Amino acid sequence: MKSLNGLILIPLAAIGISMLAGCGSSGPTVDMAAEKASLDKVDMAVKIFNDAGGDQSKVSPEDKAKLIATFGDQAKVNSIWAGLSTRSKGPGATHAKP
Repeated sequence: MKSLNGLILIPLAAIGISMLAGCGSSGPTVDMAAEKASLDKVDMAVKIFNDAGGDQSKVSPEDKAKLIATFGDQAKVNSIWAGLSTRSKGPGATHAKP
């Protein structure tokens, strides 16, 4: 009877371990190109924000056009600008390059 229990428990344990380990599952995939493009957009917006000292009226017409082309319309640009205005200013607050 002991050997029969062993024969049953070993395969069940193997199945349980493989389920916990996610056997055959790599999880959700990330489109690295899309992720980089998104981060590049944020970096560009943060650079323009910093160059203007946070004052949207000081943004050049060229940079305003670039922001609108990137984010869709002035309302979205205003929303992003507001988010940048209220973000934490400490180290590591943004991934943007200095």
